[in-house]
Amino acid sequence: MDEIVIRPVSDVDDFLEEIEEITDSGRPVYLTKDGYSALVVISPDKYAELTAHPQNYLRLSKDDIALLASALRNSENDIAIQLKEEQ
Repeated sequence: MDEIVIRPVSDVDDFLEEIEEITDSGRPVYLTKDGYSALVVISPDKYAELTAHPQNYLRLSKDDIALLASALRNSENDIAIQLKEEQ
């Protein structure tokens, strides 16, 4: 399996050509903001494929699921810490 590509949002301008090459190969690029998942960039062809078959949204690899679960856990932990600090 190909390695998951993760870049900060600030890299978009500097690495647009590289991001485009990656997405043109059919792979997504995960963009982060302040260390947290912000966006996923896919090619127009991949987008058309996904929107033509909505059930494909549910077909995530184990690595994608682990990455999303980690992002959610981090977000939940940050929210819990922030709420605790505000009390």
